[in-house]
Amino acid sequence: MGKEMFGKHEVATAEQKVEEKPSYATMECDGYRVEARHTGSAPTEIAGVLLDTRWTFFPFQKAHRGFGVPVAREYIAADLAMCECYSYQCAQALRWWLHAEAEAAIRGGFCLETRLVKYRIKASREWLRVSEHLVIGGEDRSALMPDYGPSGDVKCA
Repeated sequence: MGKEMFGKHEVATAEQKVEEKPSYATMECDGYRVEARHTGSAPTEIAGVLLDTRWTFFPFQKAHRGFGVPVAREYIAADLAMCECYSYQCAQALRWWLHAEAEAAIRGGFCLETRLVKYRIKASREWLRVSEHLVIGGEDRSALMPDYGPSGDVKCA
């Protein structure tokens, strides 16, 4: 882990370990799920889900890009999806879609009840810079092995 001069610039001749304080980010947002039940005398299948008189989380399938209800803004969509939640607007649209499906499947569909359930989602992330690698144009990099961590074991599936 030495240094050498490359033109007027000092460059690392091998990987340099860097000790730095970690950076943190936290996020908090509200997410919504659609729950449904069928209040008729017998359980009924609506959009592939069997519903009875108990409130049930309704699992919507993700549509291909360009079809269906748009998801939340990208920077919170992953956190919402991880919890199987949606933005308020998206959950409302899916809720009404479910009523339209019930209308088509069960003439009238009046026995379907839906509700939104609000969740508070909190997430935190930490990232830490652990090493710096050679600049292009410095020492020949082809002979250097990547940093696989302290054990040096690489497991391939």
